[in-house]
Amino acid sequence: MHGVVVGVSGSAESDVALDWALAEAASRHVPLTAIMAWTGPRGVQPHEYQDRLDRCREDLLALLDASVRRTGLTDVEATAAVAEGDAAESLVAAAQDVEMLVLGRRRLGRFGRLVLGSVSSEVVERADVPVTVVRTPSDDDGTDADAEGATRVVVGVDTSGSSMLALQHAAEVAERTGAVLEALFAWQITTLAPLPGSWGWALPSTTTRRSPPTGSTTPSRRPASSCRRSSSSGRSCTSPPPRRSSRRRRRPGASSSAREGSAGSTGCCSGRSAGRCSSTRPAPSPWCADAAVTTVAGLVLTPGAGASRDHHTLVAVEGAVAPLPVLRLDFPYRTAGKRMPDRAPVAVGHVRDAAAAWSTELGTTTSGLVLGGRSYGGRMCSMAVAEGLPAAGLVLLSYPLHPPGRPDRLRVAHLPALEVPVLFVSGDRDPFGTPEELAQHAATIPGPVTLVTLPGAHDVRGRDGEVAAAVAAWLAAL
Repeated sequence: MHGVVVGVSGSAESDVALDWALAEAASRHVPLTAIMAWTGPRGVQPHEYQDRLDRCREDLLALLDASVRRTGLTDVEATAAVAEGDAAESLVAAAQDVEMLVLGRRRLGRFGRLVLGSVSSEVVERADVPVTVVRTPSDDDGTDADAEGATRVVVGVDTSGSSMLALQHAAEVAERTGAVLEALFAWQITTLAPLPGSWGWALPSTTTRRSPPTGSTTPSRRPASSCRRSSSSGRSCTSPPPRRSSRRRRRPGASSSAREGSAGSTGCCSGRSAGRCSSTRPAPSPWCADAAVTTVAGLVLTPGAGASRDHHTLVAVEGAVAPLPVLRLDFPYRTAGKRMPDRAPVAVGHVRDAAAAWSTELGTTTSGLVLGGRSYGGRMCSMAVAEGLPAAGLVLLSYPLHPPGRPDRLRVAHLPALEVPVLFVSGDRDPFGTPEELAQHAATIPGPVTLVTLPGAHDVRGRDGEVAAAVAAWLAAL
């Protein structure tokens, strides 16, 4: 990419953005293009339309010249262009091959610090390049910024690939301007709670659970980690030391080697596997470099009934566990264009065959793969493993414990045959099974079990990032 593009409208906010963009282009040693979007009036004669367009170009050149005089940056190669049409569409189209797109923030009264203007919001949502929305000096939001520029660069990160690009861009800006880089990872999670009827801890839970056995302890929420990077000192991270419980509990009938997990544990070991469970170490943050998944060869993800392999939740999980190989798999009915999902024998056989073929491509066996998916897809994978398909673990998202309103029609007969680690991620209002019902039947699984409960119904709408992060953390702890 090459150059900086700035949107210009003639407002005071636009002038500030133009000055900022000119300085940014100078620091990068790249050209600047000032774009003014213009929608011509309807019903005018062609010559009048052209006259107004020419005046718009003249106004834009005058604004650009005024910015050069204000900043004194005469060495920047600056050009002006008028784009006819919608402002957001024109700016996004003009910024296809540039290093940065710059906009001014439209003043919106008392709520100006909370939202962006309609053009800014649309451009930020649609642009494929970094977008900077420049504040005006009159935007009093209580921050301390000196006259020479920002004292810090703050970037929000998650587990997606685009987030890593944003982090790289923010680091470059911080290094070039001498600012401190602060990377923030927002994690919505409640305190850990004991899983009834099994060992270890389930995370997170916002629902009422049975009282834990006498003598057990519930860890409190730990403060968030903080990562900061400055251009002079490099990156440094501080995080609170892990809490260690001073009390131990033993489930009646369990061996003395069974220990409860630490406060950061993602593993929940059922009673029958307590003596051999090893998933009790704290799970690293899924977006840090040391959280790379290396204990499994690949992850197979399948969609729910009626959905495809491109379901947004599966795509989010794939991005979160990168660079781990991921196979998103459609079922035969979907590839055949049918609406009715395959019966269990067909779907289970498809999972078995696809996992075997893919493991061969990866140079491993199915015992090196974690299988799973959403709802129907996850259930089919769990049935395949219960019938003898070797696997490294199961990821069951929104597991359909029973049809809505029919708790008597349980789909749990195969759960006692699952001797691999299992992760359940479900909503606390899932009509296919409440958290209490799921915990009750998950306790029959011999392998280590982790339950993650998030706010939401069966689709856990709007929480793909949290679902993906939970999967990445669980995989990292295997």
